[in-house]
Amino acid sequence: MVYDRSKLVNATIATVERNLAEGALLVAAVLFLMLGNVRAAIIATLIIPFSMLMTAIGMNAFRVSGNLMSLGALDFGLIVDGSVIIIENCLRRLSERQHHEGPADDF
Repeated sequence: MVYDRSKLVNATIATVERNLAEGALLVAAVLFLMLGNVRAAIIATLIIPFSMLMTAIGMNAFRVSGNLMSLGALDFGLIVDGSVIIIENCLRRLSERQHHEGPADDF
C-alpha cells in the first residue's frame, strides 16, 4: 500500500510560503516604525532573502540538514539583528554629519 502525501506536502509548502511573505511584511513594517526611514527599512528587509540564500548555499555545500528552527534562528535572529544595528549606526552618523555640515547639495 502506498500513501499519497502530495496534498499534505503542497499544503505545507503553501503555508510556509504564506508565513514567509507575512513575516517579511511584518518585519518591514516594524523596521520602518523603529527606524523611521523607508530606505533603511527596505535595506534591512532585503537582507532577509539574501541571508537565507547564502545560508542555504553554505548548508548545502557542507551537507548540513536544515529545519525551521535552525534556519529561523540564523536568518531572523542573527543576521537581521546585526543589519539593524549597522543601519541604525549609519543613520546616526549621517544625522550627526548633516547636523555639523548642513544638508548635502543635490545636483
